[in-house]
Amino acid sequence: MSVSFKYFPDVFADLIERTKAQIPDLNIKFEYGTYLELTMMRQKKDNNQIEKYPLIWLVWDKDNNQQSWIEPCMYKISPRFFICSLTNQDYTTSQRCDNVFKPVLYPIFDALMEEMNYYANIILENNFTYTVTDHPYLVEDVQFDILSAIEVKLENITLIQI
Repeated sequence: MSVSFKYFPDVFADLIERTKAQIPDLNIKFEYGTYLELTMMRQKKDNNQIEKYPLIWLVWDKDNNQQSWIEPCMYKISPRFFICSLTNQDYTTSQRCDNVFKPVLYPIFDALMEEMNYYANIILENNFTYTVTDHPYLVEDVQFDILSAIEVKLENITLIQI
């Protein structure tokens, strides 16, 4: 199946599929939508928290989905995403690091970034940068799934039609 380079969520979903192939034991899920939708999805309205995570959520709202077209077959984009996993509400930050970040979140992040380097429609030029923020407690509220997360902001990814 060919993925259209024009719609970044499709490109990102394809990258996630390639990432899942690298680490199949983690059973990674992928969704995209606004940050508000991510927050709503985390509400404990069901009993399948284990089935929802680990989750990669592409934030797809006006601040993160602006495409800067260079020519008809090339554009730049600076998306943001979260890699989330359930955690124990009683864990300290260091316990979350040992039990969630090191064995789950960072292996997913590393595999995804590796796949991005080899993806045919993506060019990572010299002006490509990214920031990574660890969230040991992604909103500590008993009304929501108790998560730890990595927030990633990619800057200046170039997508091309091949």
